[in-house]
Amino acid sequence: MTQPTLMTYDEITRILHYKPHEFIADRTWVLILFLLDSGARIDEALRVEHAHVNLERLCVKVLGKGNKERTVPMTDVMRRVLYRWMEAHPHDTRLFATRQGRPLAYRNVHRDIVHFCERLGIQTKVYPHLFRHHFASHFIACTGDIYRLSRILGHTSIVTTQLYLRSLGAEALLQKGKDDSPLQVAVPKRVM
Repeated sequence: MTQPTLMTYDEITRILHYKPHEFIADRTWVLILFLLDSGARIDEALRVEHAHVNLERLCVKVLGKGNKERTVPMTDVMRRVLYRWMEAHPHDTRLFATRQGRPLAYRNVHRDIVHFCERLGIQTKVYPHLFRHHFASHFIACTGDIYRLSRILGHTSIVTTQLYLRSLGAEALLQKGKDDSPLQVAVPKRVM
């Protein structure tokens, strides 16, 4: 299995500092930030409803593989982004939906993410699961806490997380740090 190529610091910074001016770009930007901040799978993110987001407790309930529910933490930066997003779209049941409030299809989201990143000049091959990889690598590099990472990612076994990190080439990153979300690396002024 080849290791995925993660985005560079510059590419992540470009995403974080981007200021979308239309609905699809804004939705895609918020979704990418959500994936980077939570480590959620794309299908989990697309099923999140407004009621699953707890802005006070800084967490989101996601429905993972096998319909297993888990709670993932969010940063204060993500809370501000989601607050604005939810205020702008209070009529939608789902956090990420079409303009008419219908569920999004994976293929459309994938297309939107690729198009969004192309517009920003991102050279890395982008796909939705890349943001989960980036979250996991960043989390383990900053905290070194493989057990907590395993719970956040929804892995049923620590062995799965170890295999996941090995596939990312991230097992050597078991060192302590202070920031456990890529959003903490370069906080955009727009969300402050």
